[in-house]
Amino acid sequence: MTETMTPPTATADHPLAMLSAAEMQRAGEIILGSGRLPESAHFIHLVLHEPAKDLVLAWQPGDPIERQARALVVPGPDLDVVEVVVSITAGTIVEWQVVEGMRPGLMFGETMVAIGAVREHPDWQAAMRRRGITDFASVQLDPWPAGNFGLPLEAGRRISRVLSYLRESQTDNGYARPIEGVLVFFDMGAGKVIEVADYGLTPLPPERSSYLPEDVGEMRSDLRPIEI
Repeated sequence: MTETMTPPTATADHPLAMLSAAEMQRAGEIILGSGRLPESAHFIHLVLHEPAKDLVLAWQPGDPIERQARALVVPGPDLDVVEVVVSITAGTIVEWQVVEGMRPGLMFGETMVAIGAVREHPDWQAAMRRRGITDFASVQLDPWPAGNFGLPLEAGRRISRVLSYLRESQTDNGYARPIEGVLVFFDMGAGKVIEVADYGLTPLPPERSSYLPEDVGEMRSDLRPIEI
């Protein structure tokens, strides 16, 4: 079944040309306009759905081009994702497939939500204080989608594990001083901390590993120049 929308005005000069901003916007409008997704849905990617090779080889400049887009959409906090192909030219949905149990890639916006939630969480703050860290803004937080290990808390969720690093200055190497023993489980779909695991105190690496000359000492003078 297809769902008809108003055709767009965007055009392309080759079947394999990248989607324009107008085409991407129109594809999103077609998908959201179907009424089959909640307002909370997130687009993981929206790219050109390439035509068949024989159509590309037969195409000549000036021939009409049917432009299609392929989208991967996360409709809500569950694991399901939706794969959609739309015809931008005709304003219709060509394919709509719900892929159950699939974990989509971590989105940048979700990482920012995770960082903010972890930094404000009392259990994480308590773990930092046990290590003598009271300036929480000096801690770099990295959410990583590390997969599923069969833990009960992972069931039915998209999990990231958030690691902490002490970064006293913004010019420091962010990964030089890992805060070992603290692991935060974060539900990316629900946007909340599930558990803060503290496995005990481990001394921090003493070196800040700053990149600035005043911190690392005299620069070498025996290097050959780079010629490109």
